Amino acid sequence: MVLSFESKKDRQATSIASLSPKMLPKFYQTHLRSILNVNQYILLNLLVKLLQEQKQVLLERLAANLPLPVKFESRRRLLQRFLICPELTIPTVWFAIINYLLESYFSKNKKLSIVVDRTQWREMNLLMISLIWNSRAIPLNWYFLSHKGNSSFTE
Repeated sequence: MVLSFESKKDRQATSIASLSPKMLPKFYQTHLRSILNVNQYILLNLLVKLLQEQKQVLLERLAANLPLPVKFESRRRLLQRFLICPELTIPTVWFAIINYLLESYFSKNKKLSIVVDRTQWREMNLLMISLIWNSRAIPLNWYFLSHKGNSSFTE
């Protein structure tokens, strides 16, 4: 019989590593670990895994399937608090990822193609600026317009 003595920190690191979704690139994982505490990072990984399985973004459904040994209502409130936490903002998460992509994959003298697009999504009027890369549009920033219909050049 072989006995293994792992410290709590080793078990925690192992459990975090096993939770890392294959869908998130290494830089995302590194960056998210730097801005979130351990519990928030684990919860984010659980959420990504749930979204991959459930393919729906319904808070109640995610809370019902979140593998935590607490009541449904507690899981729902935990998700609500997590989704509004100050560490998860556009500047701290998305802009950092865009900066990393720009620095890693584009030289300083390379011309970039930027598109400005306006679209109506249900009752929302969305103005979006995207970077075209490998036949894909990567959103750089977006703005919800306060009115319906087209936007002016100034907007």
